[in-house]
Amino acid sequence: MEWALRSDVVESDATGKFCPEETVSEAQFLIMLLRTYKVDTNRTLTRRSTWLKVKI
Repeated sequence: MEWALRSDVVESDATGKFCPEETVSEAQFLIMLLRTYKVDTNRTLTRRSTWLKVKI
Protein backbone atom coordinates (compact mmCIF):
# COMPACT_ATOMS: atom_id res chain seq x y z
CA MET A 1 0.00 0.00 0.00
CA GLU A 2 2.84 2.38 0.75
CA TRP A 3 4.31 1.79 -2.72
CA ALA A 4 0.93 2.43 -4.35
CA LEU A 5 0.54 5.72 -2.48
CA ARG A 6 4.10 6.85 -3.26
CA SER A 7 3.67 5.87 -6.93
CA ASP A 8 0.34 7.71 -7.28
CA VAL A 9 -1.45 4.47 -8.15
CA VAL A 10 -3.95 5.13 -5.36
CA GLU A 11 -4.96 8.39 -3.74
CA SER A 12 -6.63 9.54 -0.57
CA ASP A 13 -10.29 10.54 -0.64
CA ALA A 14 -11.58 14.12 -0.77
CA THR A 15 -11.02 14.51 2.98
CA GLY A 16 -7.39 13.38 2.74
CA LYS A 17 -8.02 9.97 4.29
CA PHE A 18 -6.86 6.68 2.80
CA CYS A 19 -9.40 3.88 3.32
CA PRO A 20 -8.02 0.55 2.07
CA GLU A 21 -10.95 -1.35 3.60
CA GLU A 22 -13.44 0.38 1.27
CA THR A 23 -14.85 -1.44 -1.75
CA VAL A 24 -13.28 -0.45 -5.07
CA SER A 25 -15.50 0.10 -8.11
CA GLU A 26 -14.60 -1.26 -11.54
CA ALA A 27 -13.78 2.27 -12.70
CA GLN A 28 -11.46 2.85 -9.73
CA PHE A 29 -9.74 -0.49 -10.34
CA LEU A 30 -9.23 0.36 -14.01
CA ILE A 31 -7.67 3.70 -13.09
CA MET A 32 -5.30 1.98 -10.64
CA LEU A 33 -4.36 -0.57 -13.30
CA LEU A 34 -3.70 2.12 -15.91
CA ARG A 35 -1.60 4.11 -13.43
CA THR A 36 0.40 0.99 -12.49
CA TYR A 37 1.34 0.42 -16.14
CA LYS A 38 1.79 4.16 -16.74
CA VAL A 39 -0.77 4.32 -19.57
CA ASP A 40 -1.28 7.88 -20.75
CA THR A 41 -4.94 8.39 -19.83
CA ASN A 42 -4.94 11.91 -21.28
CA ARG A 43 -4.24 10.67 -24.79
CA THR A 44 -7.30 10.39 -26.98
CA LEU A 45 -7.78 6.87 -28.23
CA THR A 46 -9.12 6.27 -31.69
CA ARG A 47 -10.13 3.17 -33.60
CA ARG A 48 -6.63 3.22 -35.13
CA SER A 49 -4.85 3.07 -31.78
CA THR A 50 -2.35 0.24 -31.66
CA TRP A 51 -1.76 -0.05 -27.91
CA LEU A 52 -4.65 -2.51 -27.69
CA LYS A 53 -5.68 -4.95 -30.37
CA VAL A 54 -8.61 -7.22 -29.77
CA LYS A 55 -8.91 -10.44 -31.74
CA ILE A 56 -12.45 -11.56 -32.40
